[in-house]
Amino acid sequence: MKRAPGAHVIGERLAKRSKQLVLRTINHAYETPHTPFRATTRDGVSIAGVHLRRQSDTVVIYAHGFLSNKYHRAVPAFVEHLATHFDAIAFDFRGHGESGGRATFGELEVLDVEAVVAYARRQGYHRIITVGSSMGGAAVLLHAALLGGVDGVATIGAVAHLRYMRSSTASLGLRLLFKTRLGRVAAEMGRGTRIGALRISIPPVDVVHRIREPVLFIHGEWDPLIAPESALALYERAVEPKTLRLLPRTGHDIPILTPQTADFLTRWIRQAILGGAEWT
Repeated sequence: MKRAPGAHVIGERLAKRSKQLVLRTINHAYETPHTPFRATTRDGVSIAGVHLRRQSDTVVIYAHGFLSNKYHRAVPAFVEHLATHFDAIAFDFRGHGESGGRATFGELEVLDVEAVVAYARRQGYHRIITVGSSMGGAAVLLHAALLGGVDGVATIGAVAHLRYMRSSTASLGLRLLFKTRLGRVAAEMGRGTRIGALRISIPPVDVVHRIREPVLFIHGEWDPLIAPESALALYERAVEPKTLRLLPRTGHDIPILTPQTADFLTRWIRQAILGGAEWT
């Protein structure tokens, strides 16, 4: 006769089912044909991605924000819109989605960008542009400044430094997620994110001046988490060619992932990187 499962086993099963239900609600599949791939970072973390091909010699790599992933809410539609003009790649940062490892909020995520850029380079692309939201924006800036190997960088609500957190509440919330067991459990149950150590020893604002490729900063005027001053500081310290676009009455990250933003990015890439006609 089989023994009934213990309370802890039942609890684990219920937690797993609850987590799966939440993720099914907020995640969306790609409708455009795509190829899943894996890339391994130099510190041995397996990074999961999707590759949307349209036979372009230019690829745009999208790096999502903290507590997001390549399937999260507006991300698939945004990446698919970019893929109507170029090849496109989206991936899960460490600790997020289908990738291994644990999140560090920017520092080790640079290695994830490096691994995906190396994957794209092996596919034979002539030009690689990285686009990052929030934490992903910090990661692509650090990657371009410290490691290089891309032809352009764009950010959406990027974290320039923790001092630009919009309020003490936002800063406290971030630290609770990383510093407390309750926060780590909440992140995994609610978003499927595995939390590691909070590590941002090199703020992007301190090294953005090293980037010599075209760089674009997009930020929402009403961003409730990262103040627009973050984008202003990045823009001020960056060198030409650089572009700043503040979006009126717009929030943080996901609300900016619209067809209009994808079209703006497309025009910027064609003019600033591909040498096309003037744009606005």
